[in-house]
Amino acid sequence: LKIISTNYRDKIIEELQNAIAQNNLKQTTLLTETLGTELINSGWSARSLHRLAKIIFINTKNPFHEKWYEFIRIITSSEQLFHCYFKLENPSEILLDSIKSSGIQVIKGSEVLSSFVNINTSHISGEAHYIVEQTKAFNEDIHTAIERCKHELSLKQSVLTYHGIELNKFSSILLVFPDEKRVVNYQIKEEALSLITSYSDDVIKITNILKNNLIEYETRQRLINFFRQYNLSIETMSIEITYTNLWSALESLLVTGHHESNIEHIKKIVPSVLCSGYVERLILNFLYDCNRAGVNLEINGKKISTTEPLVRDVNNMYELILDETLHEEFIESLSDYTLSKERFIELNAYLKNSKTFMQLMTNHFNNITWHIQRIYRIRNNFVHAAVVEKDINLLIDDLHFYLRSTITELVNKFSLYDFKKLGELFMVIEDNYFSLVAILEENIKNSSRGNFLPYDTELAFKGPLFI
Repeated sequence: LKIISTNYRDKIIEELQNAIAQNNLKQTTLLTETLGTELINSGWSARSLHRLAKIIFINTKNPFHEKWYEFIRIITSSEQLFHCYFKLENPSEILLDSIKSSGIQVIKGSEVLSSFVNINTSHISGEAHYIVEQTKAFNEDIHTAIERCKHELSLKQSVLTYHGIELNKFSSILLVFPDEKRVVNYQIKEEALSLITSYSDDVIKITNILKNNLIEYETRQRLINFFRQYNLSIETMSIEITYTNLWSALESLLVTGHHESNIEHIKKIVPSVLCSGYVERLILNFLYDCNRAGVNLEINGKKISTTEPLVRDVNNMYELILDETLHEEFIESLSDYTLSKERFIELNAYLKNSKTFMQLMTNHFNNITWHIQRIYRIRNNFVHAAVVEKDINLLIDDLHFYLRSTITELVNKFSLYDFKKLGELFMVIEDNYFSLVAILEENIKNSSRGNFLPYDTELAFKGPLFI
């Protein structure tokens, strides 16, 4: 498999280089995504790839071919040895003996300084004690190196914790690169998850639901339990506990259902929720991309905000996407912004008629269903066999997004409609997606050959049952 994977990666790079040389943007975009997926599968972290691309392609002023070959050199190199050092805060001799007895290596800062004479010494105290971990990772992949060292230490630390011996929380880790000439003081974030900014209106909305006696008691208790489970998941520094608690929060929220098992219920509700706001998210992402590129958008004299888009901006953009009479002029205005132009053309292809819209929605539903199943399988591997997947951080980010999207949708529906129980709301959310698909299928069936009928705009944003 390793031989096949290497050949596959090299083939992707070769094809990508040809696409860039031919200025084939569509093929370049597709192959870039494929290469990123293959590199992540081989052990690279997404964060390190983003950092590497930014440093090489944006922060340096070398000719493109020099940037390209430097990038290829790094991503095709083999894994090398990183050294990690966790600083202990004023440990007693008893604690040091206990740590060493558990198989954890501890050295003084002076030993680090003598071992690596070419590194920057400003972050290293000669008299301090450091726990030592070593791991292999790709040369510039500091995030994977840190996560692997943290994981190795946590395995040894669990023995100490069982005997009531706690280590101090580490706010930073010293990481020495394989060339033994560079060192970074890697800051550990207090929160493993990026939290979405909330406003007082959101808090009031949830509080009112939890106090609303017209909503059944069991439903309100399950919502309270969900927020408790969610809080536990973001408080911990352990990625394993974060992962399992996020899944527990999702499962406890969606436990009531008309399917035979919890996982089958989750695989219907979460994709249905995410499909309900999919078109809006696609348009918002396009507007944010335009903002980052400095593109100013306007339709029939009306400016479309790209900094903080409102509902009217999304609706205006949606109208522009579907209005073929305005396309040529608008695409011409994007001639200096190649990626934005391609994204606009892509959005039009997705949304232009009932057939393309149904393909967009069913593909999205199926992809999320498959991903939920994978998240569930990995959760079971950890719970039953203590096996931790190498890409668990990416999966945590995805699970976190699914969870917050689901609870946001439930809270909004309880606020806008007269639902009394979670069970009945789940059924309507699920039926909303499948009713949408049925309507689009009927439109396709009634279309003339090669000329597919359009669909109601409200279907794209709300679905048939919430219009």
